[in-house]
Amino acid sequence: MEKVKTGSLARAGQRAAGALTRWDVDLRAAPRGPRTPSARPALQSPRPATTVIDLARAPTRESAGFAAGTASRVWVNPGRAPFDVKIMLPGGRAYHARAEMAVMLSSTPAGAPDRLTVQLPPASLDATTRLMGDNAAQWGFPADAVAHWHASAAQRTTGDRNYGTQVFTPPQIGPVQLEFQVSHHVPERAFVVAALFSWHAQAH
Repeated sequence: MEKVKTGSLARAGQRAAGALTRWDVDLRAAPRGPRTPSARPALQSPRPATTVIDLARAPTRESAGFAAGTASRVWVNPGRAPFDVKIMLPGGRAYHARAEMAVMLSSTPAGAPDRLTVQLPPASLDATTRLMGDNAAQWGFPADAVAHWHASAAQRTTGDRNYGTQVFTPPQIGPVQLEFQVSHHVPERAFVVAALFSWHAQAH
């Protein structure tokens, strides 16, 4: 069974934290072009257990598993192989995804965490549009915003900007704010969705 590595990936964590602190996805590390299930090698072992991250209550450094002297924790497989993740939210709600990477961050070096980014693997325009339509229905932001984004993304060519982002903001879930950022890497025709969670850190 493949294990999701955490914490010890210091150098990867620093790079990821630097990129994701600005609520942006670092596409420089993403593979060229969207990946589809048929393009992935067949699994030789059972799918790894789901990684559960609890945001039902604001996490502390200890509950989040932050190492001493660090302001982030990274969940990622070797080669960024996707893994299942479940984010527990207030009110008994939960966000499920097949993720490429998750990064929990603190705004201050010694503070409690107050942000989490869950980055999905690159996908095609059609697959991303379907996913965002499902997210709109589940999390309560306007479906027509997805339609407008799709129309704009479909018209964008390599003669336009090489990189663009769109953020969709559902209603707040108790103290947790959830946003969905769609990043468009134009030359590669790749789209990356990131679920962005933020909350007020616990005092310590």
